[in-house]
Formats: sequence, structure tokens, C-alpha cells
Amino acid sequence: MKNRRPVFFNLTQIQMPVGSLTSIAHRITGMLLALGIPFTIYLLELSLQGQQGYAKVIGMFDKLAFKGLAILFIWALAHHLLAGLRHLLSDIDVGSHLHAARTSVWIINCSAAAIALLSAGAFFFEKSAFRIACVGSATFRRRLHVFVPWIRASPFHIRASAFL
Repeated sequence: MKNRRPVFFNLTQIQMPVGSLTSIAHRITGMLLALGIPFTIYLLELSLQGQQGYAKVIGMFDKLAFKGLAILFIWALAHHLLAGLRHLLSDIDVGSHLHAARTSVWIINCSAAAIALLSAGAFFFEKSAFRIACVGSATFRRRLHVFVPWIRASPFHIRASAFL
């Protein structure tokens, strides 16, 4: 007679395929995005209230923990978007064969990681790159104002004047 006791599965010892790990990560990133939406709406509202609100939001991005959360949120958005497109394509039998499915999963994981690394570079090196790019920016803004009249009141101008 067989033993009918429940079996304990140690999930850390099971080697799941990369497709299932990506599917689980897709669900987790969906939850992260759903939890992060109210905070991003608050940041958008605060930044649109005026110069002081915008400066407060920019000041938040100077903190290391906030930059880390922003990079995590960007990775979650990139991964969820790319994995969601993959799931939609697999519903219509595009890339659903084993080799194509594994290849697409690796492309998604590497692309989401690359986007997160690019955003990390933008967050951590933006001030020095911004100063290099804005040499003579007052002249550039005066010339640009002729073509785009609202440039003087834009948040870009506020942020540019804070760093120059």
C-alpha cells in the first residue's frame, strides 16, 4: 500500500526552467507596479504644483534609497512590459516552440536588466553628464526660446538653472 502522506516540496532545491522563473517574475513585477502607482501619482502631483514641489521631488532623487527604488520600479516596468508582450504573442502561437520560447525569455530578462542598468547610469551620473551637455546652455535656451516659447517656464529650465 502506498504512503498517502503529503509531500513537502523544497522550492529552493527544485530547478525550474527559466520560462517559469520569468513567468513568476512577471507576476511579482505586476504586484510591484500596482503598489507603486499611488506613489508615482503623488510624485507627479507634487512636481506639477509649482517650483517648490518640483524642487522637492528632485531633492528626493538625491537620496540613494530613493534612486534604488526608482531603478527597481523601472526594472519592474520594463520586465512586466516585455514579458507581457511575450505572453500575448504566445497566445497566438508566436514563439511558443521550445527553442524560440527559451530564446525569447533570455532576451526579455537581459533586456530588462539592460534597461535597469541604463537607468542606474542615468541616475548616478546625470549631474556630471548634464553639466557637460549644458556648456553654453544660456545661449542655447535663448535660441530655443525663439522656436519654443514655453521653454522658459518648463521644468527642464528650472532643473537646468539649479545645476548651472
